[in-house]
Amino acid sequence: MTTPTVHVPSARKGGRLSPLAATVAITFLGFTGFNLLRPVVPLYARQVGLSVVEIGLLTLAMGFSTMFVAIPLGMFTDRFGRGKLAASGLGLSTLSSLMLIVSRDLGSLLLAHIVTGVGWAMFEPAVSAAVADASKPGRIGRAWGYYSSAIQTGTALGPAAGGAIAAVMGFSSSFLASAIIYVIAVLASLVFLGLRGSGKSRTVAADSESSKRFTSKGKVVSGWSGIFFSFFTTYAFFTYLPLYAQDAGIDVATIGLLFSIYAGASLLTRYPLGVVSDRFSKKAPLLLAGLVVISISVIIGGLSANLLALAGVMILLSVGRSACNPQSNILVVSGADKRSIGLAMGVQSAFRQAGLALGPGVAGPVIAVMGYSAGFFTGSIVGLAGIVLILLIGRKY
Repeated sequence: MTTPTVHVPSARKGGRLSPLAATVAITFLGFTGFNLLRPVVPLYARQVGLSVVEIGLLTLAMGFSTMFVAIPLGMFTDRFGRGKLAASGLGLSTLSSLMLIVSRDLGSLLLAHIVTGVGWAMFEPAVSAAVADASKPGRIGRAWGYYSSAIQTGTALGPAAGGAIAAVMGFSSSFLASAIIYVIAVLASLVFLGLRGSGKSRTVAADSESSKRFTSKGKVVSGWSGIFFSFFTTYAFFTYLPLYAQDAGIDVATIGLLFSIYAGASLLTRYPLGVVSDRFSKKAPLLLAGLVVISISVIIGGLSANLLALAGVMILLSVGRSACNPQSNILVVSGADKRSIGLAMGVQSAFRQAGLALGPGVAGPVIAVMGYSAGFFTGSIVGLAGIVLILLIGRKY
């Protein structure tokens, strides 16, 4: 049995990490800390007495808090650099993980999720803009492949570790482990990004110098739309998957493993699909194919809560998102003025979080009234509607 090869960006001579390698490492830490909590928080919320609709409200609150501040914070990173904003966002995420330890009701859990949302409104635009800064011409697909692979590695390790820690030592231990990882990421951001002032070479000196923020509005809007519908459909499913699986008799550690299966499959496909992307000038076809696979996967997920069936759904869903999400980012970056990449990625983060919030927000009430299958199907229908929209506005890209 051979071990899959994971491609990583090289370091500079002398052992110092290149900007891309540093960003990839920090991204891995941030997403590991975040995803430690993914299978744990819904089960913890149920344990302290929250309903299905209230659990969906937690994700809604986090998504909207990110959405409302991501755009101005994206502009901030264009002016002042990437590292400080990334470190500040990770610091808030540390605080939110610690807040979860003492949260026992809807109000305190909502507050913790709002803090998380603001933290990620700082972190995600900063690191994604840093990837764009470090991308070489003709290799942007590979750069986003590295970045996406870091996300998926963290997304693979986090849920398995979080589920195992919660099963053995309790929910609070998972929250503490997340906070510790975030602290390490904060230090890494200050050392490898903050002190070097990453991102300042492309800042906007004054608004009057760059009245044209987007060189191709069609590309940018297509990218924003792709990420919105990807997250809407996916999180209409992901948010309630722990409850759906637990109701089918699957234990918390195995639920965490399902998310790790998803992320492991994504890790194996993100870089190869980045190479494929670099070979073609048009990005929309791969994005659209990904949205089709995402929507079909979620529909299938609602048809069976069998462990093997859910594992297959997670693999299929990972392939769809590996095709869709990086292409969305590439369209946004390639359609934005170089001095406004932080702004463009801030808006991208806002659309991502809007999808993450609205997907569970729409699916939750449907699940409460009609069951999981109907809720998941609703999320898929919205995703399919997104395909039609992108065909109308962005198929030539």
